[in-house]
Order: sequence, then C-alpha cells, then structure tokens
Amino acid sequence: GGIVGPRLETVSWEGSSRPLSQNQLQMWLLAQGGQSASYNMPFAFDVEGAIDICRLQEALNYLCSRHEVLRYRYTPDSAGEVSGDVIGMDGFAVPVRSEDACDEAALRRLLAAEAAMEFDFVIGPLIRCLVVSHGWSKAHTLVISIHHAVGDLWSLNIIKSELSVVYNRLPCKWSDLGLEPLQLCYADVARWQGKWLESEACAEAEEYWKTCLHGAPAVLQVPTDHPRPARPEYSLGMRNWELSPSLSGKFEQLARKLGVNEQAVFMGLVNVLLMKYSSTDDIVVGMPCAGRDMPGTQDLVGFLINTLPVRTTSSTDDTFGDIVSRVSKSVRSALQHGALPTAEIVRAAGVERSVGVNPVFQVMVQYFGDGSDFNEGGDLTFDDHKAVPSKYMGGLSKAKMDIFFSYVNGTLTVEYM
Repeated sequence: GGIVGPRLETVSWEGSSRPLSQNQLQMWLLAQGGQSASYNMPFAFDVEGAIDICRLQEALNYLCSRHEVLRYRYTPDSAGEVSGDVIGMDGFAVPVRSEDACDEAALRRLLAAEAAMEFDFVIGPLIRCLVVSHGWSKAHTLVISIHHAVGDLWSLNIIKSELSVVYNRLPCKWSDLGLEPLQLCYADVARWQGKWLESEACAEAEEYWKTCLHGAPAVLQVPTDHPRPARPEYSLGMRNWELSPSLSGKFEQLARKLGVNEQAVFMGLVNVLLMKYSSTDDIVVGMPCAGRDMPGTQDLVGFLINTLPVRTTSSTDDTFGDIVSRVSKSVRSALQHGALPTAEIVRAAGVERSVGVNPVFQVMVQYFGDGSDFNEGGDLTFDDHKAVPSKYMGGLSKAKMDIFFSYVNGTLTVEYM
C-alpha cells in the first residue's frame, strides 16, 4: 500500500496489564464459545534417555521470564473488555507433570488427554509441559503445550531452540545463559497494531479487501464423502508424499520460465485442482503470512501469523501460465495489504457467513521451499540425547480448514476434515 502506518516502538511497560492483539482477542472469543482446546498447540518429542525434570522446569521458567506473553492470563473488566495480565515471576512455575506409561497404548492415551485438555485463560498460564517415562525402555516423551493465543508455529520453534540452549547450559545464573536480549515484547506489537488499526493505512487496507473480495463465493463447493456437519468436529485426516528431487526441481524450473516464485507455481496447481472439482473459475484460498517483517519480531514468541485471502479468477481459454501469473499478482497484492488481521478482513469483505464454515476461504495453501524464511529452529537436545518429533502423537491435531495443502522442503502434505 502507499500510506505508511505508525512505527513499531519498544515501550517500558509499567505494572502487569498489557493490551491484547486482534489475534489474541479472537482466541478469547473462541474460548468463550467452547472451542478453546481446538487451538491447543502440543509439541511432542521422543528422547532416548533421561530428562532432568528440575533443569527442564528451570529452563521453561527462564523462557517464560524472557517471553512474558507466555505468562499472560486474560482479565475481563465489568464492561466486558479484556486485557492481558502478566503473572509475576515471584513464585511462578510452568506446570510440569510427570507420568509413567506401561505400554504404547497407555502413552497414546496420556498424549490424547494432554492434547484435549483446555487451558484456563483467566487463571493462566497458557503453557504447560508433560514428561512421560516409557515403561518398556529408557526413553521419554516430552510434550510442551501452548495455546495459540500466546504463540504460533514460528514461536514453538523459538521455544525449541532456546530450550535446548538453556537446558544444556544450566545450572548457572540466568544472567550467564548468554541468549541475546530481545528488542521487543509481544505487548509492543499489540500496541503498534492498536495504533495501526486507527490509521489511514488501515482504512486503505480495508478498502482494498472490500474491493478485492466483492462478489467472491462465500463457500467453495467441492464434492465430499459426507454431508457437512452443522457444528465442525475438527477431526483431521492427513496424507504425506515425499516428492523426488527431480519433481521438486520442476517447481523452480517452471517458476523461472514464468518469471514468478515457486510459491505461485504451487498455488497455481492447487487452484487448477480446485477449479476442476468445484466447477468454478473464482477461487479464494488462505495463505499463512508469518507477520514478522518488522525488525525485532523474528525472535519473539507470540501469535503474529496472519492468514490472507488470495483470490484468483480464470477463463476457459487461460493457460496454466496465465493462472500462475494471476496467482502471483494476487499474492503480491495481498501481502501489500497484509497487516489487516484476518478477522478484520472478513469484516471488511462483508461476506455472507454460513454456520460451521470458515468465512471467506475454506482451503489453505502454504509453500516453504529450500532457502525460504521458514524458521524450523535448531535441534532439541537434552545433554547427549537428541529429541525427535514423537511418533506417538499422530492423529491428535485438529483440522481448522476443509483442506490444507502444505509443501515444506520436498514433502507435500494434505490435511482435511
């Protein structure tokens, strides 16, 4: 967009009250509607060896002192307005629970219960940890759960990287741990967003999205195995494919030929697929945007991700190259107006809402190729024991979209309700 909004500034916050971002307010509303556990983010690892629970506890406490958003609780006032309240570090401890599992079935039951357990927004904090000892081996499964209200996937990878560093440097004084000081805290971003939403830049973005989504189909109609339930169950199906290097390389070749990036080629493929099965030439998909363009936000734990609609129309005589070029243009335009939170985009679009259906878009597409800015974080190790993503956590994630197409470094994943 042409109009420059307010600058993101570091604030010296006094007291414990903090403004909430639009993303956090949206999570509060969903929690009031009984959908809180659907936005739990459990991060599970299997560790071949011992975990020192005392060191783990101290490392997690340190991360919560460093990233105060992990100590938020929600405080509604008499008028119904809600703000964040930072729990003081005096006496604070991340809830860490130890359990024993006699076999794999017992372990899976414990993990399922952990994934489904609701957080209490008013009591806080919105982070907890579970360590399960395997009764049949020396291994453990570690689950760090946060609520989406205090973080996103990028945040989980920050937590993974920093936890590994801190755990392996303890015991020592926190001042000797050696992590670079943060330039910002999440409340600085929420404050900036509040000012931005009152700026001319916001008004320009609202007008853009209103125009962009005018007349767009409210629901993408694709054939389904079963009738859509009145209330989504969020149960998740998933398929993964490892693409050969030669096939993955064709994204890059085609992108170079068409003068676009590889993301546009992948989104173009998804669009063609959706056009075929929906019998429509007007497609809107969601595109996750990290929301970490501003200096200081890359190292910050917090819910910064924003999902932007990408609308592409086509005609019967379009070539695949025409569709990809149009997708590329739509993506660039969306990113230029991407500071407007998703909920505000929906409001600006004025689209017709349907019960049990995600508004504006029901299909999500993300692409992370080699060299992308996707933050996978470093390895997580506990002394000499490397933690690997748990093989026992499968099937416990929740679906947020009808279909989610994801390409990450050669792996194509399709999730579906």
